[in-house]
Amino acid sequence: MIIATGSGTQFALFVAPVLVFASYLAGMPMSLVFNPFEYVNLSRIARECTPMPARELPGARVG
Repeated sequence: MIIATGSGTQFALFVAPVLVFASYLAGMPMSLVFNPFEYVNLSRIARECTPMPARELPGARVG
């Protein structure tokens, strides 16, 4: 499980910036700036997907 989480994080951290730069090359700029509605929903999803023991660790809070 830990390997999958680490791999998924590395993939997301690589793919997101590449997609932003590719969108500028394609002429359809995209940014990673979220409005408050999107931010709240992403925070709730991250909180729901976090296993219970990790939620209780100090500093492991998502939102």
